[in-house]
Amino acid sequence: MRNFCKFLLFALPLTGMFSCGDPWEKVDREEFRVLAGNFVALLEKAEYRTAFDTFDDAMKGAFPLEKLQGTWEGVKTQCGSLVKLLETKMEVKGGYLAVVSRYEFEKITIVLRIVYNIKKEISGFWISEDKPEAVFRDPPYAKKDTFTEKEVTVGSGEWELPGTLTVPASKGPFPAVILVHGSGPNDRDETIGGARVFRDLAWGLASNGIAVLRYEKRTKYYQNKMASLSATLTVKEETIDDVLEAVNLLSNMENIRKDALFIAGHSLGGSVIPRIAELTDKVTGYICMAGTPRPMEDLILEQSEYIFKSDGELTDEEKANLAIIKKQVDKVKDPNLSPDTPKEELPLGVNAAYWIDMKKYDISQLAAKMSRPVFIIRGERDYQVTEKDFIAWKKAFEGSPNAEFKEYPGLNHLFIKGTGKSVPAEYNQTGNVAEEVINDMTSWIKKLS
Repeated sequence: MRNFCKFLLFALPLTGMFSCGDPWEKVDREEFRVLAGNFVALLEKAEYRTAFDTFDDAMKGAFPLEKLQGTWEGVKTQCGSLVKLLETKMEVKGGYLAVVSRYEFEKITIVLRIVYNIKKEISGFWISEDKPEAVFRDPPYAKKDTFTEKEVTVGSGEWELPGTLTVPASKGPFPAVILVHGSGPNDRDETIGGARVFRDLAWGLASNGIAVLRYEKRTKYYQNKMASLSATLTVKEETIDDVLEAVNLLSNMENIRKDALFIAGHSLGGSVIPRIAELTDKVTGYICMAGTPRPMEDLILEQSEYIFKSDGELTDEEKANLAIIKKQVDKVKDPNLSPDTPKEELPLGVNAAYWIDMKKYDISQLAAKMSRPVFIIRGERDYQVTEKDFIAWKKAFEGSPNAEFKEYPGLNHLFIKGTGKSVPAEYNQTGNVAEEVINDMTSWIKKLS
């Protein structure tokens, strides 16, 4: 079985949000089981236009015909021919009905989640690997009797986000950390496979006397609205705006020290720290966890090549896919990249506006201008952010007394311990952020508090 097929399946955006009320009470739901089966049959017969016509307007905007075709053909390439339908169940939540089906392919079993509105239109389409539900364990360093958690709201108006503030049970005020997500629609715990990275960080730091704020990412909580804005979305709307709202929230809390407010960004969240630092003077220091100052498109190409080669060979199909990704990366680097460039020609199907915005900022140059302390950390088994990225950070901060660096042997991109060559599959395993990382972050924060 090819590693790429086994570990890198599609997670497609659900464009509909579940609303209140149940319009399905008097509807024959079995009809939708048939509709879902017919939709898959259309894809199998390569009748993509007919399948696309079953999408609602929002879905058509977020997931155009070309992407639907490319997605299904990618599934067939990675997973082989469809063998049979194993089982189907239906779930009703508010105004939508989800038909969830398990399909056996030659190389793997996948789950198709097709979401319908009451008009029998498809409002969402997710494809994922069929695997046991993740099991999570509490980190051994979490002393749950030493902290409390309460619900808070980050921001206001149309983009307000639910969050959790973890506060030590001892007498405050406390230094505090805001956690900033990596790429993709993450929840407040930054749940990835069998890990809850942000929950571990929050519980670990709070056990050591540091308050922590984590919140739902905008692209997770407002999937429908964000999909409708996909043509103009940039990392500012995806991440940065809400970080600044979180800073304002904590800055006005009585039990939080205004002179000891920190930001810890993971992956993409770490990469944009120099951009965040330009926009606020309320932050005492920054922790960059597995971020990079290098262009994102370069990492996409390198990661794809790594995954393709992770089983020791590179097939003709994989070579062809790499050639496509290389072409997409070259398109990003083209000086003639414009807002009108079709997103299908760009990496990950992300719109041109996003890439144009990223190209405006030289992260290394911004990092060199940072006046606040920064702690840059990386796991040595991290294949997503490599030694090359760590060296780039050191070069960016060369001569700066404000930057500290540390690498952790045996840790992957999630700062979880492992052995051997890191592959995407290990993210599915149950694990916790290493205690050494918690201790180092604690020491660094308290040193500056």
